[in-house]
Amino acid sequence: MRAGLAVTLNSDDPTMFGSPLAGEYELARRQFGVDDTTLAAIARCGVDVSFAPVQLKAEIRRQMDEWLNRVDTTTGAG
Repeated sequence: MRAGLAVTLNSDDPTMFGSPLAGEYELARRQFGVDDTTLAAIARCGVDVSFAPVQLKAEIRRQMDEWLNRVDTTTGAG
């Protein structure tokens, strides 16, 4: 990420391997100490490189920003 690369978290066949996407984000937090701001940046990157319609991407980004702002104001985390 510091080098400007697009970084995303993904899950391959979660029902077969027991690796839901939310679990991958939790693993990134637990194993690598990734904070909420970085997790949101990774998620935002995933949205930006997706094939989703522009309006859906904007809505998802808006919801992520709301979540991040709520986390920042309620816990001081971020």
